[in-house]
Amino acid sequence: MKAYFLLLARFNTFNIEVHQQCVFDHVTFYDGPDTTARSIGRYCGTLQNIPEYIQSSGNQLYINFVTDFSYTSDGFSGYYWATYGPAQGCGGVLRQSNGTITSLDADGNGLYEDSLDCEWLIFVGDNKVVNLTITNFTLESGHTECEYDYLSIYDGMTKDDHLLGKLCGSDLPQFPILASSNVMLIIFHTDSSISFAGFQANFTEANAFCGGAYNATSTPQTLTSPNYPNATGMAVSCSWIIDSGDANQQVRLQVTDLHLETSPRCQHEYLSFRDHPVGTNGQQKFYCGNVIPPHPFNSKGLRVKIIYNLATTSTSRGFQLTYQIADCNQNISLPNGRITSPGFPGVYPRYANCLVRVTSPENTTLALYFNSFYIEEHSNCNFDFLEIKNSSSIVVARLCGNDIPSPIFMTDNVATLRFQTDFSVQHSGYDITFMSSTQGPGCGGNITGQEAGAFTSPGFPASSLNSMTCSWYIRPPARVKIYWWFSSISTPETNEDCDSNH
Repeated sequence: MKAYFLLLARFNTFNIEVHQQCVFDHVTFYDGPDTTARSIGRYCGTLQNIPEYIQSSGNQLYINFVTDFSYTSDGFSGYYWATYGPAQGCGGVLRQSNGTITSLDADGNGLYEDSLDCEWLIFVGDNKVVNLTITNFTLESGHTECEYDYLSIYDGMTKDDHLLGKLCGSDLPQFPILASSNVMLIIFHTDSSISFAGFQANFTEANAFCGGAYNATSTPQTLTSPNYPNATGMAVSCSWIIDSGDANQQVRLQVTDLHLETSPRCQHEYLSFRDHPVGTNGQQKFYCGNVIPPHPFNSKGLRVKIIYNLATTSTSRGFQLTYQIADCNQNISLPNGRITSPGFPGVYPRYANCLVRVTSPENTTLALYFNSFYIEEHSNCNFDFLEIKNSSSIVVARLCGNDIPSPIFMTDNVATLRFQTDFSVQHSGYDITFMSSTQGPGCGGNITGQEAGAFTSPGFPASSLNSMTCSWYIRPPARVKIYWWFSSISTPETNEDCDSNH
C-alpha cells in the first residue's frame, strides 16, 4: 500500500466476552507493524462498546485477538480499507492562528471523494478560542441523524467531547461555531456512493469571552454565567475545568439558580457537567429550562468540565452554581441512581472510610445491582471491603474480591454502604445501580438520568416468585440512546408464544 495512505477498520459483528477492563478475551489494535507499536485500543463486549471505526496514523495496522481458557462467544467480523490522509488534504493537526480546510477532491472533478474519514485537530493560541465559519457547504442530505455524509464538529480533542454540530445537506450554519477552548476537532465522513461539491470552512482564533480553570477547596465557591444575573446578549460557548488537585478527591457541583430556554434534549441553550476526561465510564449531564437540579453532581475523578452554551442571542439570565471538594460520604435521597467507589474506574484511595446512605421514597423497596466489582480479596474481607446494612443497622453483606456479587434486595427503602480500605492493595472498586419499586423487592422500577446500569428479575439468581408482573422504565440523559443486552436469561415456558412467563 502507498506510504501516504491510512488504514481504517470497521466491524460488522462483534461479540466477545465482556469485562470492565477487557482482561480476558479482547481485540487490540496497534498503530504499526506489531505489538511494539502504540496501542490504539483494546475492545471486548458488543458493537456498542467499540468505536464506529479504527484508524491508523500510517499505512500499517496490527490486530491482535486474545482469548482465555473459559468463556466463548460468536467473535467478530469486519473489513478494512485504505483511505487518503493528511498528505492529500484529508485531515491533519493544524497549530496556527487561522486557516482554511476543505473537502478532498483528489481527481479534480468538482466532487468530494467516497469513503472518507478525515479528522482535523485545530489548535490556536493559549487563552484563545477557535472560531469556525463555514463559507460553502453542499453535502448529501441525510435524515435527522445525517447518516450518509456529514461534517461533525467537537468542542475539544476527541469524540468524547461535546458535539457542537453534525451537519449535512446544503444549509449553511447561521452563526460562526465557537469552541470553548483553543482546541477543536472536525471530522468529515462520506459513504461509498453519492458525492457533492463539499465544503469550505475558515478558522481563526478569538478572545476567550468566558471560561477558565479553577481549583476546588473544601469551602464552596461560586461560579456564574457571563453577565449574570443579566442576559449575555450574544451567542456564547464557555468551558470551565474544576480540579480537586488530588486523585483521591472528587468535585461537587450544586446549581443554585438556572434560567435557560427549554428545548427538546436541551438543543439550543444548556448547562452541562461531565467528568473530565469523560472516557467510557464518565458521567454527562445536560440542564436547561428553569428547574434547579435538586441534587449535586459528584465527579468520579479529580476533574469536572462545565460547559455553558447559547446557540443564538438569548434573553436568559444564565446560571449560578457552587463548587467544592467532595468527601466520599453521601446522603442520597432518590428513587434510583448509580453509586461508585472514589476514583472509579481508576483505583480507589488508601485509608478510605466512606459512608453512603441511600433512601428511596416511602413505601418502596430498594435493590442494589452490581455493574463492576474489584476490591482486595481476603477470606473474611478484613482489609478492603464494602459492607451493606439495612435500616435496622444489620449487616446484609460484607463483600470483597473480584467476582460480581449477586443483587441485594432490601426489605424497605433504606440501605447504608460502608467502604473501607487499608494502606496497601488498590483496585477499581465498585459500580452499583440502585433502584426502588412499589411492586415488591426487585420487581420493576425506574432508571432515569443514568448512562449505564443493570437490573435483574426479582430474587436473581434464584427463580422469581409466581404470579408477578414487573415493569421497568429506562430514561437516559438528553442526547443519549439506549443499548441493552442479556447477560443471563432463563424463563420456564411451555409454548412458543411465551404466554405464561415472559
